[in-house]
Amino acid sequence: VFRELNEGLAEVVAAAPGRLIGMGNVPLQDTSLAIRELRYCLDDLRFRGIHIATRVEEEELSAPRLEPFWSEVEASGAVVVIHSNGHDNVARLGHHYMINVFGHPMEATLAAGHLIFGGVMERHPDLKIVLVHGGGYLPAYAARMDHAYHAREDVREGLPHPPSEYLKRFYLDTMVFAEDQLRFLVEKYGADK
Repeated sequence: VFRELNEGLAEVVAAAPGRLIGMGNVPLQDTSLAIRELRYCLDDLRFRGIHIATRVEEEELSAPRLEPFWSEVEASGAVVVIHSNGHDNVARLGHHYMINVFGHPMEATLAAGHLIFGGVMERHPDLKIVLVHGGGYLPAYAARMDHAYHAREDVREGLPHPPSEYLKRFYLDTMVFAEDQLRFLVEKYGADK
């Protein structure tokens, strides 16, 4: 399924030379297969990166079994765009379109948090990860992470630097819907991020 999807995307990119950049998809449910599809996307289809969800079924992106995947992504220099497919707490977010309004930014926040606190960003400092929706809520409230880091030993486990230092390694998209919010992100994290 992923191979067909990626080849279809390659056809769309090829039909608009110079206008579109190819971003593939990989099956993170199987680490070895994800690595093979990553290599196919980069080497054969000439894509610049991949798109993944904020988690793999009930598993976080910091799961130990994904360590070889993150190593391969880092070594390849590929860009990884992380985009949620909503939030699964329908009981709380099922009304008023909250599943999208709050769910998507919350998922970006949680994915970044797991990559930071799970040590992925420490072990792979050269990862190029884009968080959509301006990185969710985390960029606007990063001081809370650092406070916990300094106050609690269990938060510091495996992290030689405060969490906000790892947050600065992410790239944030501009889908924030307000000029002042975009200005905040640029001032806090830099136009290059």
